[in-house]
Amino acid sequence: MNSDQDTQSPLDIVDGYFHTGIDKYLPFDQIRAAHQQHGIVGGIAVQHVGAPNNDHILEEVRKSEGAYRAVLMTDFTSPTVEKEMAAIAAAPGAIGVRIICDAGNGWPGHAELVRSHGLCPWLFFYHGTITKPGTIARTGI
Repeated sequence: MNSDQDTQSPLDIVDGYFHTGIDKYLPFDQIRAAHQQHGIVGGIAVQHVGAPNNDHILEEVRKSEGAYRAVLMTDFTSPTVEKEMAAIAAAPGAIGVRIICDAGNGWPGHAELVRSHGLCPWLFFYHGTITKPGTIARTGI
């Protein structure tokens, strides 16, 4: 996942989804060390539910010089959500925003907001809610 795609081998291994944290999950430096030990060249750090601060992930992604990207979280009920989305979109290495999806929480609108800022919505359905009868129709998928 180098910024210079010409230097990347077609056989490079990238970790497509991992959590990291300060008080939950392994710290970023330990994940990076494990990746290096096993020949993994980079990955996508996804902010975990309940972690309101994206700063540690953004700092580690910045230091990785393009090897890692970030999927972050924001509070979609906040009156400053537009400002927060603009800040995420401007952050180097940020590629998306994780959205908790549940019938009635407005997640389709959240996904549109994320897209409007040039980011990818990463949908998270608790405990298989997408498979409950009627969920697909209610959520508009």
